Amino acid sequence: MLICLTGTPGIGKTTIIKKLIEHLRGQNLKLEGFFTEEVRNGQGNREGFDIVTVNNGRGVLSRKSGVHSSFKVGSYCVDINQFESLAIPLLNNEKWNFAVKNSKVLWNLY
Repeated sequence: MLICLTGTPGIGKTTIIKKLIEHLRGQNLKLEGFFTEEVRNGQGNREGFDIVTVNNGRGVLSRKSGVHSSFKVGSYCVDINQFESLAIPLLNNEKWNFAVKNSKVLWNLY
């Protein structure tokens, strides 16, 4: 099963994914994948995003400062090396290709 969850900021996408991961782990299912999680500073302002794998890998995905990259999304510089080391191996496997070709699951929250 492939689950893609999209929606506007602050609607609860990450919360839903974390709860779903916890539930599926309780069913003794093998999980693969990743999600993004916002990173906030001490004042509560968003500084960027981390990429988090369901198997507890974590790395910087993007930051407003401190990441030097020519790849930008809005005001965020994207750490391509971290993305490639954590996400690409999960996207480049036969299970993922099968899931993408056979997926009919797409949740879009507004």
